[in-house]
Amino acid sequence: MLALEIRSKGLGFAIFYGPETLLNWGMCEAVPDKGDLLSQTIASLIDEASPSVIVIGTSGRPAGLATVRIISSAVRKQGLAIDHVSRQQVSAVFTGHNQNKHEIGLAISERFPELAAYIPPKRKPWNSEDYRTRVFDAVASGLTHFHLNA
Repeated sequence: MLALEIRSKGLGFAIFYGPETLLNWGMCEAVPDKGDLLSQTIASLIDEASPSVIVIGTSGRPAGLATVRIISSAVRKQGLAIDHVSRQQVSAVFTGHNQNKHEIGLAISERFPELAAYIPPKRKPWNSEDYRTRVFDAVASGLTHFHLNA
């Protein structure tokens, strides 16, 4: 399964082999306005992961309709299913850790210790969101998908 978290300046991704195995994760600075670059990035991730489903998290601000069309086009070419996971669904799955993204990130790092070194600092109201947050949002969306479809 490939989980994506699309943001205005790129995307975060997580590749799973079942709910207990995180194979790969990362970020791509593919600006959604550059449709070809984003489409190539997603196609490359699809080739690497060979997923049966692509989960698109909507826990951050949506990057726009054009981005959704680009993703849908790339996915349709591969004949893959798409599942959308909302912020509310993620919060419901991470009960007890759903006060903010930092707490959810800490819960994720307990489950996947390899991510512990990448936890962004707790966000202050005057700071913009750390770019690493999109990886944790992608992982949270993937885990939510597994939980809701178990």
